[in-house]
Amino acid sequence: MFNPFLRRPRKEVYNKEDEQITVSDLVASDTVYIAKCKKCILTVDPPKVTKIVIDDVSESNVFIKAGVVSTFEVVNCNNTIFEVLNENIHTIQIDSSNSITFKIKTEQIPDICFITTHGCQDLKVEVDNSTSKQVYPVTFPSVMGMYFGDALPQYKTTFNANKNDIVSSVVVREGIGHLTTQPEKDAADARQALIEGVVEQVIRNHLNADE
Repeated sequence: MFNPFLRRPRKEVYNKEDEQITVSDLVASDTVYIAKCKKCILTVDPPKVTKIVIDDVSESNVFIKAGVVSTFEVVNCNNTIFEVLNENIHTIQIDSSNSITFKIKTEQIPDICFITTHGCQDLKVEVDNSTSKQVYPVTFPSVMGMYFGDALPQYKTTFNANKNDIVSSVVVREGIGHLTTQPEKDAADARQALIEGVVEQVIRNHLNADE
């Protein structure tokens, strides 16, 4: 997760209670870091930033009007509502957080994935368009029997357009940390096996033709 001491953000909001605060006048290369706020109304309102990190915020409403180039991270938060009002947010990471609602206003199936660390509870996603509102409780599959080393399990949650639902899968990492899920890995392995089979058949046919 984000360490504010490695690269100091252009804008920090820190240790506020019962206040209304708007973060603005930023550029795309900036990072926004909001921490230790309680019972606040917080708005991030530039056109686009590199990253937004919300750390240890509780009993608050957070309005994200900015697009995000990299990730939007929610860490150590409780009883907070996040309203995502910009469709240029594609990855939301959630860690050590409970009783969180994400409200997304869009006329299309949201192009957002949630990466959630094991242990987060009571997460909901509410999708609101001009004609209807749908609430999706986020549930996670069992990780029993799976090995993660020293790391906590993670889940990837995305929208399933065919079933008008959301689906969560266990994250697996390959190579130097490439993030995927078991269904995605199985599908990629099947495609690779098909390609290898076709190549092998072409080689076999070529060798037979030369005999």
